[in-house]
Amino acid sequence: FYGILWAVDNGADIINMSLGAPCVYNWPTCSIPYIDWVIQYAIDNGVLLVAASGNESLPYIAYPAANPNVWAIGALDKNLNKTYYSNSGQSLKFVMPGDDINTSVYKDSGTSFASPQAAAAAALVKGYHPGLTLKEIEDAFICTVVDLGESGWDPEFGFGLIQV
Repeated sequence: FYGILWAVDNGADIINMSLGAPCVYNWPTCSIPYIDWVIQYAIDNGVLLVAASGNESLPYIAYPAANPNVWAIGALDKNLNKTYYSNSGQSLKFVMPGDDINTSVYKDSGTSFASPQAAAAAALVKGYHPGLTLKEIEDAFICTVVDLGESGWDPEFGFGLIQV
């Protein structure tokens, strides 16, 4: 709550949240009112929120990614398949690589490694086109994704793999 509030009040354009609590219901059943309030506060101030979808192999997106105002990001393996652990569901927005990601210390896997890549892609677009709205950034990605799975949006891949 306070981290998002501080970031919004201090000029953030995009916030990545490589965190989440597992949900066994869809939003708003799986939500926390004061977190939903600060998410809306960020959106009202033009700040994009991106979050990991969760690593429990559930058909529900982890919270806060389950909030429809947050870009929920799932994880792909190197063959562009959904990873076995990546949560799926009605709130999933996009997917990014999340398996065997090299860090400064070791290789690791998870949707927490996929969501910062989506946030970075959005930052590139925002940097080149600072006047774009959150909806325009989202629409730009929807128009250019690699559509994986069923045609259009689906609960396993969202709209697809973001390309930059």
